[in-house]
Amino acid sequence: MLGIHRANGDYVGVPCGKTRIHAEDRLVLYGPEQTMNELDVRRRGISGDQAHDRAVGETQQRREAEQRRDEQSSYD
Repeated sequence: MLGIHRANGDYVGVPCGKTRIHAEDRLVLYGPEQTMNELDVRRRGISGDQAHDRAVGETQQRREAEQRRDEQSSYD
């Protein structure tokens, strides 16, 4: 999550895990469309934790692949 727009006009940038989300907050998210869509149906508990872990792993793999491509293109 990139941030939270609060109903009172405040903005919380890069909230931490303990930050509370309130009913009227608007969340600012960034990521692949598939991951964003999956968040809408993700459940609490172990299945949600597993889905989160998978998404984090996939993001890390994409970043590593991008870094390898960037490094390779600098050699070409």
